[in-house]
Amino acid sequence: MAKPQIIAEGATKKLSTVADEKFCSMEFTDTVQTPTGRRKASFEGKGEICASICLKLFSYLSGYNIPTHFEEAKGPNSLLVRRLEMVPLVVHVRNVAAADLCERFEVAEGTVLDYPVIEFYRKHAQGQMVMVNDSHCLAFKLATVEEMRTMHRIASKANAILRSFFDRRGLLLVELRLEFGKSGSSLIIGDEISPDTCRIWDRKTRKKLDFDSQKQGTAIFEETYRSLQERVIA
Repeated sequence: MAKPQIIAEGATKKLSTVADEKFCSMEFTDTVQTPTGRRKASFEGKGEICASICLKLFSYLSGYNIPTHFEEAKGPNSLLVRRLEMVPLVVHVRNVAAADLCERFEVAEGTVLDYPVIEFYRKHAQGQMVMVNDSHCLAFKLATVEEMRTMHRIASKANAILRSFFDRRGLLLVELRLEFGKSGSSLIIGDEISPDTCRIWDRKTRKKLDFDSQKQGTAIFEETYRSLQERVIA
């Protein structure tokens, strides 16, 4: 078998070829980066934690017929996934006011929204993201009208399913971020779902159990991720 070749590599993941060109290996690293790209942190074993959480969530969504690129577990920190032609957008589903949403709408952090807010963002190479609307997507050929509708529908359904999943574990899904890609004629969820990409809080204490916890130092960051893993996998 030919030696695996790196397809793409970022702060949190590395994609490599496998024997079957329809698939690839998605390996999780021990590093995390904030959405702005200004801060990085790491600890040994973080990749395995995120891989196990992602495995759990993708498997759970599959049980509800939500299409994802996940195929099977490949190793402690890697998954076998279907290769996709990625749509250059990130879909943010917000259930609770946090971060920039608080600034834009002058609402207190932690305010539970009466209805989930779904926004589309264009991700740039530098890691920065700019919010876009339907007109932007059509004008710059980022996605078609039908693709936008499909992503909105799948994201809305996945959010409802995962909110219930986290709620039963005493957790609050504050913000779900999804990326999509094309597999043939189908549009499915790609990338990952983990505390590296989503905002997850303890429902009672509102303690942040995601990438925001790195701001408190490596020890707290590691403790937080391991605690979340126990609650999600249980």
